Formats: sequence, C-alpha cells, structure tokens
Amino acid sequence: MTCTKRMFFAILCCTVAVPGVWHEASASQAGGGPYAFLRIGMGGRGSGLGGAYTALADDGTSPYWNPAGLGFLKTKRSVTFMMNQTSAEPGAELGSHMFFSLAWPRPNLWGLRWIPGLGWMMRTGTVALTFVQFSVADIQETQDDGFGEPIFLGTFSSSQTAFMLSYGVEALAVNQTPALHAGFSIKYMTHSIGDFGSASPSLFIGGMDFGVEADASTIMGRGDRSFLWLFKEIRLGLMARKNFDKKWDNGRVESDPLSLALGYSTKLIKGQRFEVLWAMDLHRETNGPTAIANGLELRLVNLGNAVDLLAARVGMRDRYLTGTGTDVSKDDLNVNSTLTFGAGIRTRFAQVDFAYVPGGFQNQIRLSLSALF
Repeated sequence: MTCTKRMFFAILCCTVAVPGVWHEASASQAGGGPYAFLRIGMGGRGSGLGGAYTALADDGTSPYWNPAGLGFLKTKRSVTFMMNQTSAEPGAELGSHMFFSLAWPRPNLWGLRWIPGLGWMMRTGTVALTFVQFSVADIQETQDDGFGEPIFLGTFSSSQTAFMLSYGVEALAVNQTPALHAGFSIKYMTHSIGDFGSASPSLFIGGMDFGVEADASTIMGRGDRSFLWLFKEIRLGLMARKNFDKKWDNGRVESDPLSLALGYSTKLIKGQRFEVLWAMDLHRETNGPTAIANGLELRLVNLGNAVDLLAARVGMRDRYLTGTGTDVSKDDLNVNSTLTFGAGIRTRFAQVDFAYVPGGFQNQIRLSLSALF
C-alpha cells in the first residue's frame, strides 16, 4: 500500500507540472515579472554552479531549486540561512536579500502524524518551512517641479516576502536503492511599496511548485547502461513553477509566467577520494526566453571523521538561446551571462557554501550556512 501511495504521488506531481508548460499565455522578460526577487539564486552551492541545480538539489535550499530534493534528507534536520546584498533590477538601490529554511524529516508534531493522508506524508517524507525576503530601504521619493528639477519629498521602503511550505519524499526505490523523489511547494507572498501594497489578510497571493528528481542509472539497471560507461550516477530533475497573478490595491494585475527547468547531472570522474561532477539545466518561461546553465564541481570525499566533503565549483549562469521576441534579443540578455565561482565544506553537523556571482545585479558574494542536527 505504501509503494502504491508513493507512485501515485510521483505521477500526480508529473501530471500537474508538465501539461501546458509550453503554452501558457502570459509572458515576461528574463529576470522581470512581478516576482523578480524569486529569480535570484538561493544558497552558495547552486549559485556557484551557475544555477544548474535542478537535478542536484538535496539540501536546505531544495524548496527553492526543486522541492523533490527534500526527499534526500532522511535522518537529520537542517536549518539553512543566507543573506546578501543585491538589487532586483540593474542600477537600482542595493537591497537586503535573505533566505531561511527549516527542513524536518518525518516530523512528529502534536499527533499530526496520525491524521489520514497528512499522517502518511509526515511519516515518510521531509517537510520544510522557508522564508525569503528582498527589501530596499531609504528610497528617495521625488517630484518634478515643472521646470525639470526634482523636488525631494522624503524616503520610502519596498519589501517583498515569500513564505513556503514544502514537502519531498522518496517515491520509488529499485532493489532498495532510491530511484525517484517527488515534491511540491505552496507559497504565500506579499509586496509593499511605501504605503502601497499588493496583499492584505483578505487577499491570497502565492504560487505552486512541483518537482521530481530521478536516479536514471538506478532505474535502468546495470545490465542496460553499458553504453553509459563514461557517465556515472546520472540524475535527472524536473521543476515547474507557477506564481499566481499579483493584484495591487489599486486593482492593477500583474501576471507571472509559468516556468520549467529540466536538469541533468553526472559524475564524470568517480574515485575513492576525488570526484568531478557536471550539471546542466535548461530553463524555459512560457512565451519567454530559453536559457541553459552549466556547472562543474570538483569534490574531495571520504576525508575522515571530521570532514565529509570539500568542493570547488565553477559555473556559467543562464546562457540564453532565444530572446523575448522583437524587444529583447538573446545577445542583449547574454550580456550578464558570466562565469560563477564557489566552494564548500560539509561535516556531519554543518555545511558552508560560498559563491561569487559577478555582473548582472551587482557583484554578489553569497554565503549560505546550514546546521545539521
């Protein structure tokens, strides 16, 4: 019965996520839209790999990259925090960008594990609560005096927040080896500019994310993958994201496109102490641009009791294959497609990941810290 439920959950995620992804009517330019702050990569590892993290997400940042990755967190709870300064638009004031997530495998809270349906999910998967905020303070408000000169009226602040409830589970195992993980996120979001807001207690603004991660090598079996002798431990990922329309207090409505990310990763080299991992993502927004991201990770593993892993990373963030029509060409978008760099260390009790993301929304240093307990 348990296996049947898990298979049903995985099929449900794929069924909801895939249809209509390529045909949604709404569109926005790359990096724009009403929820641009959710396009700023979260965490040091995914950012260091250029955003090629859909098939690899298996840590506290999984609710952002692919909630299916929460299914890999089976024993230890994880608290992940990141804070950096960046801007939501080129040339805009610097803002504070914060990410916080608590991931809890198989939580046993107040007897909720015994509620039908909900109880099964809590006994078999990982639940995560995530908070993301982008805020800018002391923005100058001006008014034209009629002669082309500005009149300074004071300052105001802008704040965008997202609260996410996520769930991931191992949906399929082959010969007792995990082969498929599935997950979803439910989001509630607000946006305020001074006294002007986009949400009130009576208005729900949010979105839904669905994702799967598959170990292709495990699913195919050893007898069927002799032609993959160069590529070891292949993982595939699918992530679909749809944010609801944003309705402002004055009645204005902004639409966010449905977006899809397909991820691929493999270990090009796998040794006793040294590994080389390659990851690639293909991103697509409905009626919008298509982009590809790549990342390489050099890993030292099995280092002893104190340190589990040391890693160095390099990536090429979104390289656009198409533009947004006649307004913006792919060459315009690729101005900010630069190399990213990163490093990381993981012990039994903590994980620290660093990334340097040059260009674009200012040069950014992203440092994420995770406590494992």
